[in-house]
Amino acid sequence: KDDGDNEANEDSDNWEAPFLPYMYDAPQVDFSDKSSVKVYSARVVSPYKKKAFALYEIEVIEGKEEWLLSKRYSEFYKLYEQMKKLGVKTKITFPKKGIFYKSTDKQVMEDRKKKLTQYLNELLKDHETARKSAPLKDFLSPSRTFVVDE
Repeated sequence: KDDGDNEANEDSDNWEAPFLPYMYDAPQVDFSDKSSVKVYSARVVSPYKKKAFALYEIEVIEGKEEWLLSKRYSEFYKLYEQMKKLGVKTKITFPKKGIFYKSTDKQVMEDRKKKLTQYLNELLKDHETARKSAPLKDFLSPSRTFVVDE
């Protein structure tokens, strides 16, 4: 063999799972005040023998790029907590955790969808601290996205 590089490539080429989407780690995106976000859908996910939860689908637009993400309310809430620690105060009231209602209730999901969209856009447009922060970049960057080969 001439060099070790070819060998490594051969090995990786032999491993085939064409039906599986693969994971790729995208770079962290730098957002501007022109970036925008829309929580465009909310659906109930019922894992086998586990409690159902709401999953929110987000469309992120930065320049010419756009991508989709799925997040649970708890992930939004964690971001909200991180923003508070950074001293970011928003005009938009963050949708509260529910004690007296189900998070999978259609009306709750609709309400959260609107408020979460407003909240994220306010962070991007009006709060430079938030926009440049690692927690928001991590939350909105297309990391660990599934890519399915056509």
